Amino acid sequence: MRILSEPGTQAGPSPQAGQEGPSIASEPAGHLGYIDGLRGLAILMVLLYHVWRAANNPADFWWNPLASGYTGVNLFLVLSGFCLYWPLVKPVRPAPEPRLIDFARRRAHRLLPAYYIALGLFTALNLLWERSGRSWPEGTIHGQAAVLKAASWHLLLVQNLRPNALWAIDSPLWTLALEVSLYVAMPILVVTARKTRIEWAVALAALVTLAYRLGVDRFVGGTAGWDALETETAYVLADFLPGRWVEFALGMWAATLVGSGASRRSHVPFGPLALLCFLSDMWLRARYGQHNPLSEPLFGLSFFFVILCASRAPLAQGFSLGRFLRARFMVWIGVISYSVYLLHQPILWILIGLGRPHFSRGRDIFASCVFLFLPIVIGISFLFYVQVERRFLNKPRAGRAPGLPGQIS
Repeated sequence: MRILSEPGTQAGPSPQAGQEGPSIASEPAGHLGYIDGLRGLAILMVLLYHVWRAANNPADFWWNPLASGYTGVNLFLVLSGFCLYWPLVKPVRPAPEPRLIDFARRRAHRLLPAYYIALGLFTALNLLWERSGRSWPEGTIHGQAAVLKAASWHLLLVQNLRPNALWAIDSPLWTLALEVSLYVAMPILVVTARKTRIEWAVALAALVTLAYRLGVDRFVGGTAGWDALETETAYVLADFLPGRWVEFALGMWAATLVGSGASRRSHVPFGPLALLCFLSDMWLRARYGQHNPLSEPLFGLSFFFVILCASRAPLAQGFSLGRFLRARFMVWIGVISYSVYLLHQPILWILIGLGRPHFSRGRDIFASCVFLFLPIVIGISFLFYVQVERRFLNKPRAGRAPGLPGQIS
């Protein structure tokens, strides 16, 4: 089987041409700028969520937007499905399609160097912290031998299968291990979609995800059982590949609808549907726990609708989601989002640790993070992007229009 190798965000002629205002980043013909903007939205959600947690969870209500920032991970997973499937369904597709091994080689070249450099950096800092007698702010492991053992699981990209390695060294990296497993399983969905329809591929993923999540929920004993488990163990069980497969498949379905133009022609109210799914999921989590069987699938469905809503032409005047996501800052932060995701958590915790003696209240921590520490984190991440990540971006093939680099975070 053959599959295209680069999940770029190039399409045919842009339906938004001539509608962008001065605040909209200029786009090469056919570049899906809102995809970069959605990456930017996802990373900002994650950043603000971690700041909120560092400030001891102020206003911890289910409807608090800061309390739901972890759903930026759900958005990243849906975007991964979109970007990896987009080359197979976009209006203008190069031929012939490269082999699956070519696809895997390009993804490894694109993602792994930055991942391993970040892992090596934070492993070294963790070991230095251990030698000085201090506790590394990420994870709960202690001792140099334990750190090196956790690093070995990270090297193999299977830390999401080990509770004691899940959040060690650099906690956000567990989602990269999950994404690698989703890439490995993607050919099953591609073959199903090509032999039948994309809807059947999504139905297959939904069936597997719901069956797995219902089975695990019954195995642990429902809400009370989840609460009795150690936090890391609960996440390993809930976020194993089959438990998150449908989110990736929904991204593939969104790519199909955008590529065919169906999302732009449809009169379905995607925005209200996205909000309904999101709020329903937040309510379910507040009532039945964060690992209830419908939690992650509903978030995935919500962001599926968000992508379809964003794909519509932005309004010439006034606010629209597509216009907001095409704003220069959102596109820029989306372009560097992978570097930000790799680096932000340990750096943020180190900065908070340095400043904590001067904080007396949670809101002081929150304000310091938003106005001082986050700009530092983003600045360091931008330098990492320029000096490390950008060097490994896959170059466009001959005949492919240049644009902002396609990224999977």
